Amino acid sequence: MINAEILKSQTQQYHDEVEKVMQSNLIFSKQYTTKHYQVFLQRSYNYISNLLVNTTSHWSKYKTLLIQKESALHDDLVHLHIEGQTLEYKPMQNICKYQELGFLYIVLGAMMGNKIIKVKLSETPGFADFPFNYLSQHQEQLPQIWQEFKQDINTLSPADLDKVILSAIQGYQLFS
Repeated sequence: MINAEILKSQTQQYHDEVEKVMQSNLIFSKQYTTKHYQVFLQRSYNYISNLLVNTTSHWSKYKTLLIQKESALHDDLVHLHIEGQTLEYKPMQNICKYQELGFLYIVLGAMMGNKIIKVKLSETPGFADFPFNYLSQHQEQLPQIWQEFKQDINTLSPADLDKVILSAIQGYQLFS
C-alpha cells in the first residue's frame, strides 16, 4: 500500500467523526440549513486561520492556497452576516514539516468533496442565491494540487508518515 492510501485508511475514522459532527448526511437529503452551513464555514475558517498562523513555513507552496481559502471563507461568512472570528486552539508549537502535511491533508482532502457539496446545497431551499466562494475555490486546479500533495506524501519514510498521520488525527480533532 502506498503512503497516501495508508494516510487515508489510518485517518478514515476521524474523517467520519467530523462528518457526523457537521451533520453532512443532511446535505444529501436536502435538510441542511444555512445554520448548519454557518457552523461548517465558521469551523473551516477557524481551522484554516489557525493553520496559517501556526504553520506553512515548511510547505510554502500551500500558503497562497490557504490564504485564498481563508479569504473565500470570510466572504461567505460576510454573506451570512457573520464576522469571521477565530477560536482559540491549543498552540501548534514546534511543528515539523511532516506534521504540517498532516494538518494540510484535512484542507486539501476536504476540497475533494466541495464540488458535490456545492451542487447539492444549490438544490436545497435557502441556498439558491448563495455565492459558495469557499466551495468553488480551486476546483479547476484541484487535480494538480492533489497529485502534488500525494507525491509529497508518497516519498516519505515510514517514520515521517507516522508524523503526518498523527497530526492529521490531531487536525480532525481540532476541527470537530
